[in-house]
Amino acid sequence: MSSLTERDWKYLSGIRKELLEELSRRINAEVATAVKRTDLSENEKRREVYRLVQDRDGDIAAAFDDWSRSKMFFVALVWRRLGLLEDRHLEHLTPEGARSLNEFSLLLKPNQPPDTTRGR
Repeated sequence: MSSLTERDWKYLSGIRKELLEELSRRINAEVATAVKRTDLSENEKRREVYRLVQDRDGDIAAAFDDWSRSKMFFVALVWRRLGLLEDRHLEHLTPEGARSLNEFSLLLKPNQPPDTTRGR
């Protein structure tokens, strides 16, 4: 299905930690914003933080918990749909790999990760 190569695997493996840090930064910023809200009680803030962490934990799991060569294409699609894998990253992939990721990511709704449970 995918046209990602060994070269693509090595590059994506190399940026994995950077992308996890970026997603974590975004989540932490959302939490900080929730905590600073003046229109919520302290309990409402706590509940909002809990909801945010629960929701975003699914993003973390889909994007980083199942990194293997056989799932690389699906995980890269998750990264793309979450806005983590940007055009500047795709420039480091093979032309076929970059094209495949772009074409398949257009088929997904925004922020809808692909099903990475296939083949389990």
